[in-house]
Amino acid sequence: MFKKLIVALAAFIAATAFAAVDANRATQAELESVKGIGPAISGAIISERKKGEFKDWNDLVVRVK
Repeated sequence: MFKKLIVALAAFIAATAFAAVDANRATQAELESVKGIGPAISGAIISERKKGEFKDWNDLVVRVK
């Protein structure tokens, strides 16, 4: 149950990130300006996008744990 809650929260955060900034092009500071995204998540987003752009928010949720 706890894992499902975390996944749902991550999905919400990812959806918010795509709505506010382009996760494929935003700087770390721009990502962190989105409520709920701090240094750890923004760093993970930047690391993952070096492997290739995110196709959609679901792709971001799957790749950024």
